[in-house]
Amino acid sequence: MVTVLGPRQSAKTTLVRSTSPDCTYVSLEEPEIRQLAYDDPKAFLQRFPAPAIYAEIQRAPQLLSYLHGQVDCSPLDAAVFREFWQVRDQSPKYYFIELGLLTYLLDIEKPEQIERDPLMGAMFENLVVIEALKARLNRGLSPNLYFFCDSQGKELDLRYTAGPHLSGIEIKASSTWHSSFREGLDHFAESVHPLLHKSVGYNGSVFLLSDALAPSYVVNVPRLLAGA
Repeated sequence: MVTVLGPRQSAKTTLVRSTSPDCTYVSLEEPEIRQLAYDDPKAFLQRFPAPAIYAEIQRAPQLLSYLHGQVDCSPLDAAVFREFWQVRDQSPKYYFIELGLLTYLLDIEKPEQIERDPLMGAMFENLVVIEALKARLNRGLSPNLYFFCDSQGKELDLRYTAGPHLSGIEIKASSTWHSSFREGLDHFAESVHPLLHKSVGYNGSVFLLSDALAPSYVVNVPRLLAGA
């Protein structure tokens, strides 16, 4: 069950209908439909069973209790449904597909300017994420790459799935290994969901830690994700 919230006239309905064309669309703005939802919620849900889009559901809030009951009675497989209650969806992260455009907008003309730019870390991360995305798409795989940020601002640069398992990658521009590089991975694994593989992509040497956390040359990250 997914709830889409936002101000009026912000294209919520258009978004949901375009991404879920096979779902029945029901608008509770219509008086007869809204009255049925008020008078007999069970009959309403039998008439418009899932998968369905219930627009303007705030007009009949009692439906939420009945929908909650249906969800509780129909547990989904763990490989399909996972709870990420701490995800902060209102803070999406954007990446430039074309890095040349990014450097142009930052007025970067020479390679040595990048190392001095305060946004070097963000540019480096952007580069790795896009290369990882291209590696997967070129192999005919789904993108399957996600940024994570919880309500406390704890981040994980990339999380991805391989079958029923989650794995994570931190991306750092530094050439020197620091133990702090693993904080995002450890926080996610301990507080959100266990990780099958925990890797740090940085610009330094490859070595293995005792808990199998595997830092790697950042150029190896796309190859890792392409086979996930």
